[in-house]
Amino acid sequence: MVFVYSLGENLARTSSAPASPSFRASSGSESSSSIRCAIASTSPTDAAPFDGVLVLFTIGHPGSWVVSLFNRPYQRLERTPSTLAEFLNSKWETAGRERFGRANFRPLELLQVKLDSYFSFAEKLAERGIAHHFLRFEDIVLNQQAIYLRIAPDLENARSDFHELQTSTKDRSKTLDDYRDYYGNERWREALNGLEASINAQIDWRKFARFGYRPLSA
Repeated sequence: MVFVYSLGENLARTSSAPASPSFRASSGSESSSSIRCAIASTSPTDAAPFDGVLVLFTIGHPGSWVVSLFNRPYQRLERTPSTLAEFLNSKWETAGRERFGRANFRPLELLQVKLDSYFSFAEKLAERGIAHHFLRFEDIVLNQQAIYLRIAPDLENARSDFHELQTSTKDRSKTLDDYRDYYGNERWREALNGLEASINAQIDWRKFARFGYRPLSA
């Protein structure tokens, strides 16, 4: 089984951009089956129940992530501000399932708190020898097969017949080219015009350097 902890946009159900096409590949004894997985947005404190499970952490560029969260504020308990500039400094009350004691964070603070929890949990997985990977959301969109080949060695009875998904599972009018254009050409940056300095000031970019993410430029 595969367990996904997601700060990526479609998996976290926060994307207003084209929903990411999930990759499919044959696994186990079935000739063409989706990889069985469970999805969560926060990580537990105990790694023991994950023995024998492949754990995937998905992460997206902070700029892309906050645009998606603003446009589709999944499980936001407060009123959503009318502009992205206001949203950046608004408070987000966390839900109980997120295990943060219902604390309030600004959206980009929440992103980093969750990322810290992923790093901590990944260390615990490593201590137990549990297979895990951090995957960039953009890479999942742009090169599904490369992502599958990366995780295949940790899948049980992984097979070589890979089937790239070409259309959205949520909006059949969208094609893979739509997703690759939006994320590959970083069209989400258009929504952040004039907000780059405000976003950069709220992010500890050192945490994101390992994924190749850099501060926004005006």
